[in-house]
Amino acid sequence: MAAAAYRAGAVIHDERAGHTHRYQNRKGVVSSFIVAPAGAPETTYTRALLWNAAERAETRKNSRVAREVILALPHELPAPAREALVRDMAGWLVERYRVAVDGALHSPVPGDDHDPRNHHAHLLFTTREITKDGLGAKTRVLDDKEKGPHEIELIRKVWETLANDALQRAGFEDIQIDRRTLEDQGIDRIPQIHIGPEGKAADKNRKEDDTDDDGDDEEEGKQGSQSSGSGDKSPAPAPAKEQEKETGKDTGKDTEKDSRVDYQAIDQNRSRAELVEEIKRLNAERTQWPDIPLVEQIQTIEKEMTRLDKRVHHFENLYTKTSLPSAIKKAITEIIRFSKELLFTRILNRSALKLSNQEYQTRIVRQNFRYGRSYRVGIHDQIQTMRTRLHVLENMQASYIKYKTFVVSIEKAIAKSPTIQFAEKPQAKAVTTQESKIKITLKAALLREGIPEQFKPTEGKEIPSITKVFNAQNPVVQAQEIKQTITHDAKGHIANQPFHAPPQNRERKDWFIPANEKMRSFGQHIDHELSMRGHRVEMPDNSSNNDSSLQGAFQSGATSGKQTTYETVKEKVKTEAQDKREDIPPQYKQEPYEPETPQESKMSGAFSRASANDVPKQRHSSDPSYDL
Repeated sequence: MAAAAYRAGAVIHDERAGHTHRYQNRKGVVSSFIVAPAGAPETTYTRALLWNAAERAETRKNSRVAREVILALPHELPAPAREALVRDMAGWLVERYRVAVDGALHSPVPGDDHDPRNHHAHLLFTTREITKDGLGAKTRVLDDKEKGPHEIELIRKVWETLANDALQRAGFEDIQIDRRTLEDQGIDRIPQIHIGPEGKAADKNRKEDDTDDDGDDEEEGKQGSQSSGSGDKSPAPAPAKEQEKETGKDTGKDTEKDSRVDYQAIDQNRSRAELVEEIKRLNAERTQWPDIPLVEQIQTIEKEMTRLDKRVHHFENLYTKTSLPSAIKKAITEIIRFSKELLFTRILNRSALKLSNQEYQTRIVRQNFRYGRSYRVGIHDQIQTMRTRLHVLENMQASYIKYKTFVVSIEKAIAKSPTIQFAEKPQAKAVTTQESKIKITLKAALLREGIPEQFKPTEGKEIPSITKVFNAQNPVVQAQEIKQTITHDAKGHIANQPFHAPPQNRERKDWFIPANEKMRSFGQHIDHELSMRGHRVEMPDNSSNNDSSLQGAFQSGATSGKQTTYETVKEKVKTEAQDKREDIPPQYKQEPYEPETPQESKMSGAFSRASANDVPKQRHSSDPSYDL
């Protein structure tokens, strides 16, 4: 009842409390109205009757009698447009929840330290639906833990749409409101907090307590109860000591103190006005930097300092590899020392920012675990974060300017100095793989020649001398040696003599030797033997013929007469299998296999494998063991 009378600037009698609330002289109330669903009784449009009925409908001591939506109106709109905008929002609430809405438009009052742009509206609506008979069922959707937050977000979205549409129709196309928080919008600014009458009363009590020299606890309790600023004219509750005397019990707590909000503890021993001033000061310092987020600006300066570190590293190379004047050497020594000190400071700044980010992420995880959602950062945490980032950015900017100026001055001094001479040695000549192999071979041969005779090996391959190694690397000498080493024995075969492979970089005409008449006839003989034997596997008797040549092997295989055919191997395997089946116990034996189909009854045109004796002697094919 008191809230409805205060917001509308009216006089309303509270039937439940028996008290009349008089706010007819309140300043700043532009207009007030009541909106209800179609078919609502006439008593709904009377403010005193509506809210007294709402008080009677709630019987629980902790019942919610009404809900409120506070709208920040665009100060660019004229007064009629602002009132029409508020009525549109009230109509949407009525259509959405079927409730009665008591709206009031407020404007800033000159001379009361109000912001001249602070045009706002209060929409006070019932918690029960309005029917043709009056108040009906309770609207529980806004109280639901799951659906309530979504409904509140929907209300904010509808208001954003209506307000932007009103601004566009009024000609302010460049002005848009955004329901998102400053953090979600990517804006580094701390939102200001609303002081309100309670906050002002707390600040006034704090000042009175600071100037009071008596220090009487009983008087302080009376002052606190009289300046509570609640607007309720009912008698104040009795102090705790008097309650103890009346009831004879020790309550163990101050009832009056627990019923009030401790703004001093919330604001960390500062008044609400002092907290707002600190927020304004930090926001003013933030406006001196670009609109880019502070974290991104810090990262950009860190990258620029990393580039300067590379240039300082180049100075170190010049210091060790060139002859520089003493002044430049001294400057390089100073810049190296300064860069190391600056690197330590940068590491501390990075650690501080990383710790702040980790604390923020930990807070989000803890809130999601406890409450199922994350809440925005408190105002004190935002102030601390803003103060830390501004301090780090300011120090890094000053250090970067000093660092860059120092580096540029040294570079200019080096460019102007004509006596700089590089002291580093020229690079070594590249050595190819072929040259490296020749060098290693010559060194190995030289070492072998220095070995005493009693330690040299007597068996095996002859160790080449340096002269032979050199001749091996010479293509002309190597070709002559190849011609000299190729000899034939009495039968026309090539003797087993060492043969040096030709070098890779020589042409075919320098080293290729065509076959003579004896080698050509020997090759034809080998081809004839291979065509005659086909796929048959020959088992030469090595005991009777120990000829190591290829011709001797063929001759031994031809004269031995021992040949193994496919049919012989097949019959041998069947016989062994039959012997093994006879050793199997009767309980484990299986039924015998069906007799194999005769060769003649197979499909016409199939290939049959014949023995070697059935092959006609006059036929010389590449595979004589298959017959059509």
